[in-house]
Amino acid sequence: MVYSIRRLEIPISIRALRTASIYLLDNGKRRILIDTGMDKNIVDFLRTNQIDPNQIDLVLLSHMHIDHIGGAQELQNQFGIKAYIGRNDLERIESLQESPKKYISWQLDYLKENGVPDKFLQNIGENHPIFKELKNYLSLDLNSLEKIDNKLENIEFLPVPGHSSGSTCFLIKDQNAIFTGDHVLERITPNISYYDESEDMLGEYISSLKNTIFDQPLEAHPGHGHQFGDLNKRIDGILNHHEERIGEILKIVEKKWVCAYDVARQMKWSKGRTMDSMNMMESNFAIGEAISHLRHMSFKGMVSKKEINGVHYYSD
Repeated sequence: MVYSIRRLEIPISIRALRTASIYLLDNGKRRILIDTGMDKNIVDFLRTNQIDPNQIDLVLLSHMHIDHIGGAQELQNQFGIKAYIGRNDLERIESLQESPKKYISWQLDYLKENGVPDKFLQNIGENHPIFKELKNYLSLDLNSLEKIDNKLENIEFLPVPGHSSGSTCFLIKDQNAIFTGDHVLERITPNISYYDESEDMLGEYISSLKNTIFDQPLEAHPGHGHQFGDLNKRIDGILNHHEERIGEILKIVEKKWVCAYDVARQMKWSKGRTMDSMNMMESNFAIGEAISHLRHMSFKGMVSKKEINGVHYYSD
């Protein structure tokens, strides 16, 4: 059965993005919502767009970031609609729920280990995306995609770790359509950060990008912005971006020891922005990008790493 695909642009409270794209799939037998936006306003939003939540059978979540999963609990609470997410993301959410104080403490300590000065640490910590939405994360009751006991009609789940550990694309082969979440976006390069002290998220992301290069042309339906064709060309562009970013960082750390915070302050960001012109959430994203790239470069032997007075430094 062929799915009709309806894209809806839902407002979110993230300055750099402003909206997220969610999708309603309907094949006459089943109605599936992909992603939910940021908060419980999802119910009013759906009704305003002439969609009855009672007629939605299930929710598929592309990844764990709150601007994509924040409305899931409200749909379950009001209508009993179950939401499913990649296992690795589910485990990270459950770990946060089990010990939020431990997670917050680790996050602040780790930022400090990467050179974030005390005078910025509190503001940055309070504006960390997970800290700001902690109450929402603690309320979530999600299910693993592995628990969908019958294969959805023509929908294939593709694990694409990188933007998050459990990021998942949803592929409808018969329609040459793929729902990419934040794995591949048309105009924005997805933020690649860190989720623990060792995992090479950038390395995983690069591998995931290469694994989503297909022989047949696909129309991509991303988690922000409009659908677009030529997925492979966009993937090539993102891969080139990260090669350029690595080259930029190599110049920053050339013949000197630099921490991730100072690397982020010296990196060139989109639209000519600097860390000084960013809000705290955006600064978090920038520092996370610097950490993920430096960690990947260390894994690849491109840079050396050493600790000085409890702070991690890198050099070529």
